[in-house]
Amino acid sequence: MELNLVSKSSAEKFLGYFQGAGRVVLVGHANPDGDCLGCTSAMLHYLEDMGIAANVIVPGKVPEFLRFLFSERNGVHKEDALVEFDKRPEYSAELVQKADLIICMDFNALHRVDDLAGILQSASVPRLLIDHHPHPQEQDFNLMLLETEISSASELTFWLIRSMNELTTIASGKKKEISMPQAVSLYTGMMTDTNNFDNSVFPSTHRMAAYLLELGVNSEAIQWAVFNSYRENRIRLIGYLTGSNMKVDYRLKAACMTLSREQQENFDFKDGDTEGVVNMPLAIKDVMISAFFTEGKTMTRVSLRAKGNFVVNAFAAKYFNGGGHPRAAGGRIQDIPFKDIETYFFKCLAEYIDHMEIDN
Repeated sequence: MELNLVSKSSAEKFLGYFQGAGRVVLVGHANPDGDCLGCTSAMLHYLEDMGIAANVIVPGKVPEFLRFLFSERNGVHKEDALVEFDKRPEYSAELVQKADLIICMDFNALHRVDDLAGILQSASVPRLLIDHHPHPQEQDFNLMLLETEISSASELTFWLIRSMNELTTIASGKKKEISMPQAVSLYTGMMTDTNNFDNSVFPSTHRMAAYLLELGVNSEAIQWAVFNSYRENRIRLIGYLTGSNMKVDYRLKAACMTLSREQQENFDFKDGDTEGVVNMPLAIKDVMISAFFTEGKTMTRVSLRAKGNFVVNAFAAKYFNGGGHPRAAGGRIQDIPFKDIETYFFKCLAEYIDHMEIDN
């Protein structure tokens, strides 16, 4: 018998909050990725199937190749199902103010939603958390579903919905199943966060994939939508980043890429164009750590990946005001000129490795 990663008691608690709500706001993190958009889209469908009005709010822009998750193609017919906070801050605040419940998905602290954080904190309604990142800010949430030994927030949402469906089936006597729009969203989120089943894959991840495929999910169509729908400029940008822009230090077993605002203009950069780029240097045999830095208006965004025994979330926390998973982490910095970022990264990495060797 297949074990569900979400207990009956946890599912009952979430259902209790859902059944007492008429309007729900689902919130994803800044610069939303496939996992963030996949799990929020799936939960949007689940709530609306219950007759609950719901909206998704995310800070930052949604990548074009992931917008299909909130389109009629995936069963979304409501124009304002997905709201980008940066474009519509007043409307976003209005939705939060009218909500009976807030569900935070794929992030574990309110600072991950940038300027939306203050609006969420001022709301008097319960805030729930569904996430897979370690070290949550527990004081920010009334109820948490947190599991780190899992591929993605989308996988955790899958098991939660399965568990709630089982409870609903018992209560009503009528079998409740995951809908196709939910299934497509969940598969997309899990697939993107595992880098197409390349990292953070657990036995439960394959059980989830098998279940969704048996439901009828067209994995090839999702792969095509996500990985084969890019603009020409993205391909040229990747060639630039992994070509003349990438610096490799074999002594430190590390690679570094940077993308300045000027370079973004040169390549007509759009959000999502660099999705997955930070993983590419790890294909080099002797590179164990990869870093990618993107210059913003007020700060620099940091993406870190690793293979082998190096743990990047501790490194991100120490030097880049960040955190995340052992093999995939991120952060941000404001006090280092962008032209010095590459030098700063290799300097910090050398220092960190030296301390690791001393401690060992």
